[in-house]
Amino acid sequence: MSGQERRRVTWAVVATMAAAGALFAGCPGDLEDPARFLVGSTSGMTCDDGLDVERDLLAARCGASGCHGGANPSADLDLASPDVASRLVGVASTGCGAALLIDPANPTGGVLLEKVTAPECGARMPLLDDPLPPAEIACLQSWVAMVAGGGSMTTRDGGMPPADGGAR
Repeated sequence: MSGQERRRVTWAVVATMAAAGALFAGCPGDLEDPARFLVGSTSGMTCDDGLDVERDLLAARCGASGCHGGANPSADLDLASPDVASRLVGVASTGCGAALLIDPANPTGGVLLEKVTAPECGARMPLLDDPLPPAEIACLQSWVAMVAGGGSMTTRDGGMPPADGGAR
């Protein structure tokens, strides 16, 4: 085999290996389901029923529907990517005046919680789905209080407080 043939074979082998590597190194999911990319919540907070607010509620219910996820999220509000709290706490809403999405001074008064309960501005969320059940709203309220700096909302045994705020 001549030197030129040897180089041609070497390049063919290298190109084949590179193509095979690119084929087998594919992504484990797609942007239609951004929750698949999240290993866990950055807050580490789950509710009694195992619901992870960032992964199971915000990313899956709000972001995966194509509304608040992907390249062009509605109202410029990305709820699907990691570190969602940094895009909510102390950040003004783009559609409800100067109101904050999560107000650190008044965590229960922010636009995020208002939109899933009884919004004064715009439509109830999730827009194209059933309203959140009371247990999910209570879990979201606890998460909002935690990320807003209101302290941990877990009980002494590590669980979330009951939705009615009563003793366990």
